[in-house]
Amino acid sequence: MGKKPGLSSTISTRERILAAATRRFASQSYDQTGLRDIAADAGVDVAYVHRSFGSKQQLFAEVIRSAARADHHLDDLSRDVVAVLTHRALARTDAVSFRDMDPLSIAVHSLSCPEAIEVHHEFVVNDLIEPLARHLDGPAKHRAALMVAFMTGFSILKNVVGIKELQDAEDRKIAPMVRDVFEALAGASAPPPEKSASLERRRK
Repeated sequence: MGKKPGLSSTISTRERILAAATRRFASQSYDQTGLRDIAADAGVDVAYVHRSFGSKQQLFAEVIRSAARADHHLDDLSRDVVAVLTHRALARTDAVSFRDMDPLSIAVHSLSCPEAIEVHHEFVVNDLIEPLARHLDGPAKHRAALMVAFMTGFSILKNVVGIKELQDAEDRKIAPMVRDVFEALAGASAPPPEKSASLERRRK
């Protein structure tokens, strides 16, 4: 079986399979995607897909990890958590290769499938919330979960739904507000209790 057009001959067979799977999962649901289809796209036998990745769920998990590249984006959190997350939220996501594919475009196609949800849950907890929490003060996991939730919602509206006001990374109005949200969630800009109470009284 020959290689599928558009898949570079310079990458390994395993990478061809991963690229084919990423494109499939980014354009259709988990349930609609079959290993035979992925194998055909990659130009390999389906048995080779099984040997390389195991089950469809295991391949889907690898696709999510590869697309998100959490280790790449979170590796310098010790420098400045707020700056790193702000940059990540505002970064352009024009895919130039399967490794640049927005993981959210993959996730939104499979949110109704229990097997896919299980993969997303494990990824968010193990690859995002827990590593992020190690760089935050308590309640660290709650702060980390809220940061991930904000980034996810922001990214879905920006990159998937296409809200214009969120898409311009150069917009000077957006960047400071996004940073303010992350600072608040990190505890960096939370007002002291007495100031919060005073502000609440003035609102009333």
